[in-house]
Amino acid sequence: MQNLKINQKLVNFVENSLPHGRSDSSRHVVKLFVEEGKIRLPSGKEVEYDPHVLWEDGIDRSLARHLHSLLFLRDWPASIENDDTGELAEIVATVVNDWFVRFPKYENCGHSMAFHDETTAQRLITLISVFRASKGHLGEERLRSLRELMKQTSDLLL
Repeated sequence: MQNLKINQKLVNFVENSLPHGRSDSSRHVVKLFVEEGKIRLPSGKEVEYDPHVLWEDGIDRSLARHLHSLLFLRDWPASIENDDTGELAEIVATVVNDWFVRFPKYENCGHSMAFHDETTAQRLITLISVFRASKGHLGEERLRSLRELMKQTSDLLL
């Protein structure tokens, strides 16, 4: 019984540590993506979301780290949870899938930041956060796909 209490405390701690995206700024970033197809970068600059161009090699290292870790999705969880249509969860699942289709395996990837240790760890945190928010909004196939991507990512870190 003691272990269950400790485990629940650990689960609560981890869940509270995940990105939630509850601020007005986060809601604005989500709206910018949905309405204009743009990602707001930490510098304040906005870039067009284009999965065929976005993650190309040769971009600035800090920008590549931000994009490959999917940090721009950390503003989404609260908006996903509050979206009765499920549209936001579908958008995020599509973005995540776009990345994994482009970079399916560590072994075959020559991109310098796609599987960098810190980038991979940050991507897992992002995936867990958006997965938790999306559970009530996505079908079982999409959820199964996200679970598999989280498992692959955690296995790579291990």
